Amino acid sequence: MTWNNHLLLIFIFTSIISIYSDELSDLNKKFISTYDHARDYLISITNPLIICNGDNVIIIHRGKRYQEQVIPKLYHDLKSISHMPFKIYLTVMFNLGTLSDDNYTELKQYLQDIRSIRNSIQFPTDIQQTQYDIIDLSIEYLETILKTKF
Repeated sequence: MTWNNHLLLIFIFTSIISIYSDELSDLNKKFISTYDHARDYLISITNPLIICNGDNVIIIHRGKRYQEQVIPKLYHDLKSISHMPFKIYLTVMFNLGTLSDDNYTELKQYLQDIRSIRNSIQFPTDIQQTQYDIIDLSIEYLETILKTKF
């Protein structure tokens, strides 16, 4: 196929896609308009309106909007700590026998990341030591894994 024929095919193909895409886009715009009207109507007759979106709850009552985070940041911080050993395990889970170079590099960087945040994080006194223990054991686990590479 010559270069000119190739360009002609590309032009025809993109023209066809453009035609259908424009028609579909117009249909979708009509849907969005109808959906917006239906949503606005339902919001206007529902009082109070309570919307749960991720960690937040939004309440619309008498025309005023209130939004609050209902899952505290502490929950996500604790979850992140608990995921450390699990991430390590999942990384090595399918490395039968030896650690791949990519996984070695990934875990080495992860070890540096964990070490860098270890002393900067603060938790309530009653849970601080447990979180440090999880981090320290994750560091120890990583060091052991990385030593076995060589």
